[in-house]
Amino acid sequence: MNRLFSTLTSTPQPQSPAPIIHKLNDRLKNSTLFSDKLSSIKALKSLARENKPLIDASLLFHLLDSEQDPTLLADILEILLTLSETSEEDSKSVEFRLKFLTSVSTTANFEILVRLLKQSDFYVLYNLIQFLLELVKKEGSKETEQSTIARIKLLQDTIMNTPLGIATLIDLLDDKREMIRNEAMLLIYLLQAGNFEIQKLFAFENLFERVFGILREEGGFDGGVVALDCLKVVDEMLGFNVSNQNYFRENSFVQRFPPLFNTINDTPWENKQKEENVNLAVNIIRGLVGKGNSSRELNQNVILSSSLFSTLLNLSVSTKKTTIPASVRASILRVLGDVIFENDKCSDYFSLEKIGGGKGGKDGSEGPPKPVILAILQIVFDEREEYIVRVSATYCIKCYLMNNPDNQMTIASTITPPPPDNPNSDLSENPTSPGSLILDSLFKPTKSWFSSVLLFHVLVENLRSKKKLLEYCGEESLDTSNDDEKVSLLHQIMYNLITLSHPTSTSSESPEKIHNIKVGYFMIVAGWLIGFEDGVKEFLSDAANLQFLISQIIQTSGSDVIIQGLSAYVLGLLIEYNNDLEPGTDRATIQALVKNRIGVDIFMSKLERLRESTEFNKTEQSLLNEKQELVFDYSFIELFKDTYHIISKSVLNLKSKSPKRNIPNQTDAEIAKLKEKNRLQEIEIKEWKLKCEKLERISQITAKVVGSTTNQSASGSNLEAEYLKLQEKYAGLEKEMDDLLVCLAEQDAENEKLKLRLKSYGEVFESEEENDEEEEPEVEVIPETQTSPARSVDARSPFLQPQSNDIRPRSVSPKRESRILNSPPKLAPAVTPVSTRSPLIDFKSLTSSTSNFMKENAKLLEDLSIEKVSSSVKLGVENLKSRIEEEGRELYDGVKSFVTREKEEEEEENLEEETGEYIPGRESSKLTDTMTVQYPSAMDFTELYKQSLSLCTFSPSSHLLATTVQYRLVIRDSQSLQILHLFNFPDPIEYIEWSPDSEYILATSFKTNLVWCWSVAEGMEEWSCKIEDKVAGIKGVKWGKDCRSIICWSDFQLRVGIWSLITKEVYWIQYPKYHDRGFSFRKDGRYLSVLESKDCKDSVSIIDCEDWSLIRRFQLETIDTDDISWSPDGKFIAVWDSIIEYKVVIYHVDGSIAGKYTASDPGLGIKSVTWSPSGQLLAVAGFDQKIRLLNNYTFFPFMTFSHTSSTRTDLVALKEVDPRKSQEDYLLQSELPPGRYELITPPFNVPAVRPDFEKSMPKIGVGICKFNCTGRMIVSRNDNMPNCLWVWDVLNLNQIGYIQQILPVNCVEWNPVEPDILAFSSGNGSVYIWGGDQYGCEAFEVPAVNFTVVSLRWNSDGKSLVLMDKDKFCVAFPIE
Repeated sequence: MNRLFSTLTSTPQPQSPAPIIHKLNDRLKNSTLFSDKLSSIKALKSLARENKPLIDASLLFHLLDSEQDPTLLADILEILLTLSETSEEDSKSVEFRLKFLTSVSTTANFEILVRLLKQSDFYVLYNLIQFLLELVKKEGSKETEQSTIARIKLLQDTIMNTPLGIATLIDLLDDKREMIRNEAMLLIYLLQAGNFEIQKLFAFENLFERVFGILREEGGFDGGVVALDCLKVVDEMLGFNVSNQNYFRENSFVQRFPPLFNTINDTPWENKQKEENVNLAVNIIRGLVGKGNSSRELNQNVILSSSLFSTLLNLSVSTKKTTIPASVRASILRVLGDVIFENDKCSDYFSLEKIGGGKGGKDGSEGPPKPVILAILQIVFDEREEYIVRVSATYCIKCYLMNNPDNQMTIASTITPPPPDNPNSDLSENPTSPGSLILDSLFKPTKSWFSSVLLFHVLVENLRSKKKLLEYCGEESLDTSNDDEKVSLLHQIMYNLITLSHPTSTSSESPEKIHNIKVGYFMIVAGWLIGFEDGVKEFLSDAANLQFLISQIIQTSGSDVIIQGLSAYVLGLLIEYNNDLEPGTDRATIQALVKNRIGVDIFMSKLERLRESTEFNKTEQSLLNEKQELVFDYSFIELFKDTYHIISKSVLNLKSKSPKRNIPNQTDAEIAKLKEKNRLQEIEIKEWKLKCEKLERISQITAKVVGSTTNQSASGSNLEAEYLKLQEKYAGLEKEMDDLLVCLAEQDAENEKLKLRLKSYGEVFESEEENDEEEEPEVEVIPETQTSPARSVDARSPFLQPQSNDIRPRSVSPKRESRILNSPPKLAPAVTPVSTRSPLIDFKSLTSSTSNFMKENAKLLEDLSIEKVSSSVKLGVENLKSRIEEEGRELYDGVKSFVTREKEEEEEENLEEETGEYIPGRESSKLTDTMTVQYPSAMDFTELYKQSLSLCTFSPSSHLLATTVQYRLVIRDSQSLQILHLFNFPDPIEYIEWSPDSEYILATSFKTNLVWCWSVAEGMEEWSCKIEDKVAGIKGVKWGKDCRSIICWSDFQLRVGIWSLITKEVYWIQYPKYHDRGFSFRKDGRYLSVLESKDCKDSVSIIDCEDWSLIRRFQLETIDTDDISWSPDGKFIAVWDSIIEYKVVIYHVDGSIAGKYTASDPGLGIKSVTWSPSGQLLAVAGFDQKIRLLNNYTFFPFMTFSHTSSTRTDLVALKEVDPRKSQEDYLLQSELPPGRYELITPPFNVPAVRPDFEKSMPKIGVGICKFNCTGRMIVSRNDNMPNCLWVWDVLNLNQIGYIQQILPVNCVEWNPVEPDILAFSSGNGSVYIWGGDQYGCEAFEVPAVNFTVVSLRWNSDGKSLVLMDKDKFCVAFPIE
């Protein structure tokens, strides 16, 4: 009994939790009942906090993935949250947390967590967001911080790659439960850090709109911590992200700030959180206009137009400013400075804006409004203001003055105060001006430093301001013994500086304050002397100034490093900018003083100690961070660094009386004026060039006169009247030219005077003739008799260089070198031939008129023989001379060519009527019209954007550009590339296509047999449609020509389905032969031809696209049909065999044969077939390396183009030069020439590769064969000669171009509008443009790293083309 009693009363042994947790894990793994799982999870939750290492996290994530019950999910997430929490005092807990978070940071686990964001239960979402916050929370040590960065990056990638992951996360901000919304806001802020891609996706999901909505609901800046989180999100989204800044600006989010700032004074400022919120909002605005922002000017203009600028102005100088905290006012003043910095519009508004006045009237009434500049200057000099506010106001005025000579001169011109006894003034105080207020504060101790900084910015790099202030003398003389003497402002400043530096100075200010005042005076003097020799002369006119500088430098006891360094700096400026005109104060004298009294080593040590001092490196940022007063202005520091080495060389060069780089001050001023005059004359020359372009209308007017002529007499009279008008216009242009020559003559005279004066100072000049030869190469014009008009090419053209090592002049590149070196003008006039049978015109009178026109040109050219002008002006005159000569030649040869062509056309028509035979080349006027080639002189490239599978295509309307990025379809504006629509697809997109009317776009995933269609039409953006065929599958998709039906080809060529988007009906076509070819629409879209195969027999079915009914079906003569193509005129259907036989058959629509052709020695057969745009020619390209042209009359080859290993001797051929091999030929140039092509002389061998005939499709034969938009030219590429392109003239039936690349050509596209422009890529980072033998070929390099052009597409308007790499793209805009 006792034994039993002792057992019952004994203390039980503690039980280990490990077996319990192990059993609970087994129950969770093996149990099938929900109640068992729930009870086990709750037990684990109670044990988790004390037994973290025993919890199996992988089992918990498995349950998260498999279970759906909200209660169970919430408990699991709470356990994970418990495992991730830690105490900073417990090192073991911190170590376990790091291991735990590292172990669970896998893509699979993160995908599970992202999918759970779709849950609606409060506890599930709250615990989930809390756990995600633990994952992205940054730690203190470097190891944990690196681990956190890796976790954040993995979580970011997981959210972006999960379908609708971004949208689901952003939708949490719309949750009505504030705890969920606020925690989601914090998660978004931490998650987007440092990732521009996820920031862009957040912006596209309307994150800005939702954040501002929450900010408005919370009461704006009074919203506490929630408002701060909102502003943090906006700040992080915009920081250094130009794309988001553009989106923010273009969607009018800047306009959301003025209402928020207008109400900040409605509530008290006791709450420090409000102050922090306002400062962050101001910081966001400053980020938009900060220095270094590429979109700063656009953002500045938007801020000005949105009334935000005026709102901030009113706050900065408001009558309630005393209630606004100093930090807020300082931030506002600084952002105002950034808004007006280097922006003329904002600066002008700032100059003219006035703020409502206070009580300033004589009777105590409210005074008139005062200028904003004056109001802010009063803040600068108000001793009651806090120091940080005064410095920020100074920064605002500095931004107004920096890099703006007009504003500097505006302040300098107001240095004289208005008259104090103005009877018309209602003010009780004396009137003042900005300049007089600055000057009045210059000699007041508490205001002197601020005044010195502003006066320094008025003077720096502005000769006019320096002269203006040098001429100013104060109202009172410093020498009271002579009241009539006036002392210049420069001497007044030096007098005060010397007085403050004297040991017996009686100033009541502290030594630190006196020190800062002296530094301010030195900054003014230094800024005044730099580049201004009149100032140096005035400074040295008083010997006490020079003696003061030397005494400060050599002082040993109680010396000040800063003052000594500044004294040495000013002394160096006196040497550098000395004009040597005054004996005793010339350069050599001062250099001797430095050497004998100071010592060069000591002098340089003073400058070096100044540069290394701590005060010298303080900026405005140190003020904001450390609450310390400034000593130097940052602009002065930059100026000191720029001139330090110049002064050092000038002081060390003791034997040099006049350094070669120095020019006397008066000459500097004259050169500045001369440069300005040259700039104005260059602008005038450009305007004259534009006026000269009117001469181009001569050929156009001639064409109109000829085209509208119906008889000889009427045409002659009209042409004579038009030519008389042209003579009058030309007389006016000649008069303007004479005016320009007068200006040039005056320029020449000034240059000669200036040059003589420079020579008197020992300046050495190179001869002008040598300079002219270096800067402007002689233009060689090949006579008309040496070559045909279409082939007149300068031997020194940058596109057609001979193989000799001629080095082109480096200086020849005004805009594009070819514009100067293209020697022969275009001799083919833009005249449309007359196709009617009207009698020929007698052109004798017109020929005599053109002869007179050439004589007048010759006289004008003689008048233009000016030799002694500046290089820029002379270059413009020479170009003008060439332009006038070109226009006269073009008119003369155009008339002559027109007469010749008219006669030839008449003879050919007579011959055709007599013989009845078809003459190749006489298709229609479409092929013979001469069009003016708009060859691009440069390329403008956009930034790079992501894309997938090279799915980038312009809309048929040319206004939109569609691209894909994995699961997303992005619709952009084709000009600005602004994103207009963003559509999400459940799977990776494999194909996209625009509807013919550009109102819809479809996207396809062939793996999941899914097609999704969206509307981009205005007002129908919400419309979408999904097509899914899980039975037969989808292997091909195409829009119907009616834009309201989608054609889908099934897998294994079972059937074709036409899905109507209007009636939702499906029409089926059985037995299609292929899914990626074998169909063709007629050009008008009314009929569809489909290639079918049944019982090993091929046939073509004609389908009516209105009701998708079968119109006709006919059997084909081919053995194994490869493809079909409807002619552009809708009359024929071309059908050709596969590789096994060279056979092409042309059918009428009713099934009858219109013609057929079989090669006698076919080899491997046909590779491609192409119709000309007019439908009159059919180009058949085969594996035999030949192109055969068939006409639409007999469908028999009338011409064969062969890609042989040698070419004819009169061909203009281009060969790309390898930059790495030819760099030695261009040693005198800073970079390789833009053309990178040389002219090679036929005959030559074409590089070829040996094809592998063991493969099913060997690389041989004509793989590329394309007509241009008019059908006059064909470009081709032979696959076993992949580096070469051939260009053929269909009209003249010969080869007109040959281009040999270093790398294989992978993509070729004609411009859809300009018939003579060809774009192609060659597997490198450039796009190549060929413009005929007149313009040659040029490579335009994409300015991006690791970007290879693998494909390209023109926009339908011909004004841009998209360039694609494997995963990136950009858009190029040719510049004419």
